[in-house]
Amino acid sequence: MASAPQVRAGQRSAAAKRAQVTIWDARNATEVAGYTLPGNLKSITFSGDGKLLLNVSNEGTVLITDMISLKERARDIIADTFISAGAITIDGKKMILVSRNGVINIWDLPVEQSGGGQIFNRYVKMFEIQDEDDEGRPSPMTCVAISPNVKRVFVGMSGGLCKVFELSMTEGLSVIHILSGHTSVVCSCSFSSDGQRVATAALDHTLKVWDVKRGGKPLNSFEDPTEVRAPPPFPLPPVRTGHVSSLLPY
Repeated sequence: MASAPQVRAGQRSAAAKRAQVTIWDARNATEVAGYTLPGNLKSITFSGDGKLLLNVSNEGTVLITDMISLKERARDIIADTFISAGAITIDGKKMILVSRNGVINIWDLPVEQSGGGQIFNRYVKMFEIQDEDDEGRPSPMTCVAISPNVKRVFVGMSGGLCKVFELSMTEGLSVIHILSGHTSVVCSCSFSSDGQRVATAALDHTLKVWDVKRGGKPLNSFEDPTEVRAPPPFPLPPVRTGHVSSLLPY
């Protein structure tokens, strides 16, 4: 009898509706698992290697799911109701959570093994930072991404501003760029594989591409008559302006 094909990282996909998360086998579009969180999902994000899925719920529960075994790796209420988004590093060893009240938390995710042999992660807080604007008001953060080399953090905000932080595992975060260009809520942000660019999607019907090393104005801007809530995957075509629909892999 032939054995079932082995599932590798990157062969799962996931989607959330309210408090329900559904996971599929991306090879054949078959539903393979599902679970419910205590509150509605604010974000679901894969680690860069596709092995872990970070689930952030609006009542503060943070869940990490193993995409190979489909088992929980960690689940706990470690945030408050201001939580808005989370991101996990490419190796699954660190996590960042951001909130609408300007709080950024950096977490270590040490791996341990239970007596029964199950692998799990613990949440160990490393830093908590309060980010504010020039007038001392909390930054209303709505999305976050971590660069592949774990040296930069990109954050989008409800007013359309974006910030690029330098990340130090000993000193925390320091702002290196403040980027303006969006005029409404930044819903999603995603680093390119080389960590040099970030694509952002916002409720102003635009997708923009930024140089996170140099800062400044967007490198590219795309518009669409409908809401743009998530950027298409890199690489994006090297054009200055256009329509978002032309970027999607139909």
